[in-house]
Formats: sequence, structure tokens, C-alpha cells
Amino acid sequence: MRSFLKVAVACGGAALATAAWAGEPEVLLGFSLDAEKGQVVLEVASTGCTGKADFAFERQGEVLTVVRKARDACKAMPSRARLEFTLAEAGLDPRKPIRLGNRFVGDELSATLRAAPGK
Repeated sequence: MRSFLKVAVACGGAALATAAWAGEPEVLLGFSLDAEKGQVVLEVASTGCTGKADFAFERQGEVLTVVRKARDACKAMPSRARLEFTLAEAGLDPRKPIRLGNRFVGDELSATLRAAPGK
């Protein structure tokens, strides 16, 4: 039991110390665009304090990048947050092609981890 607790504390500390920072492209868990509904849905990792206002959409030509404007500084275990934006909020025209500039991962904990600088 004591070994398990040490591992849990070490992993939890690493996740909190390397959580998403403001100004960085967000590591996404999911992205969908529905022209009929006029919306974009992002799935991102949250440690309890992530909201729509924490994100911006940056576009260079066809490349759209979702950027986190504000760091999620809460300390809950990472969970999946689903955020809905209108096409206008995302600056998208559904008739024009886009490519995403973000990386994707499959689980919440992986989305909160960042590589060490220079790696």
C-alpha cells in the first residue's frame, strides 16, 4: 500500500506540474465540426477549472490551432471537458477546408503532460 501511495503522489505531482499553460496549442482529446448545427465541439482535459473562455482559435491559411489562453490551475484528477463553440466564435466558414494544428491523445492524463523543454 505504501508503494502505491508513493507512485500515486509522484504521478499526480508530475501531472500538476506540467499541466497546460497559457499560450500553448492545446492537446485535444476530440474535435468535431457540425455545419448543420453551426458548431464546433472540443474535448479537452480539465483539472476542474476549464471553460470556454480559456480557449482561442488561431488561423494561418487553412491551419486552425486551438490555443489555451488561461491555465487550468485546479487540482482535481484530469477529466474530459466538452466545450461547444459556434462557427463564428471559432472563426470558421464550413465551406472552406481546414487542417488542425493541434496534437491529439486518447486519455485525459496524457493530455495534461508536457514534454520537457528541448525534447
